Amino acid sequence: MLKITNLTVQFGSIVALNDITATVGPGRITAVIGANASGKSTLLRCMAGLLKPTDGEVSLNDRRVYHMPPRALAQRLAYVAQRPSIAAAFKVEEVVSLGRYALPSKAGAIDDAMRRLDLSALADRVVPTLSVGQQQRVAIARAFAQHQDQGIVVLDEPTSALDMKHALLCAAQLRELADNGATVIMSVHDLTMAASIADEVMLLHEGSLLGHGRVEQVMTRETLQTVFGVSFEAARRTDGTSVLLPTLLSR
Repeated sequence: MLKITNLTVQFGSIVALNDITATVGPGRITAVIGANASGKSTLLRCMAGLLKPTDGEVSLNDRRVYHMPPRALAQRLAYVAQRPSIAAAFKVEEVVSLGRYALPSKAGAIDDAMRRLDLSALADRVVPTLSVGQQQRVAIARAFAQHQDQGIVVLDEPTSALDMKHALLCAAQLRELADNGATVIMSVHDLTMAASIADEVMLLHEGSLLGHGRVEQVMTRETLQTVFGVSFEAARRTDGTSVLLPTLLSR
């Protein structure tokens, strides 16, 4: 259980997060949505123990994440940055295997993580020679290799550079993790994906938590229009469900 209590983060005079309290639990995907500079990445970095808040705390099973030894935290939580960068000439398989650094060896874990993200054929490729989208898949695969049963995976816009096929593949794999008991927290700009994959949504607006709950409770037309400054209309899917889509801005 990851618990956020009265979390506030300031950078000088800028309040990036303002008094946020929420709890996320296992077996669910929580999508963190909001406009640019709403505090999504800051919130995820606090969740992952990478940023100490100005006030408040993030705790994992009643232990403050930024007080946990790095190895102990890595055994419970995997993090994927918004812009993963690997400058050294490591091969794909070598980078994915780094996910097991703090964990005991597990037969097949590396191969399975690469297979999940469609990287098996690229195992011997040097990572900096790959496309941006392929490198992003490598970072996600490393987190999959690191993930322990019923652990936590925090991902900052994991599908931002992926083509449609691999974005859907990534979403399906994250869904499988959650269905098997993992806690999955991901920021995402694609609201259609958020509505399709998430069990619950955290909606940030100017550093404050405007809503946290089930998709249909939080992602209403009126609320999204307020946060994103554009109009939305409902589109019906073939299965009978509907999704809100933004309308084009006038020229």
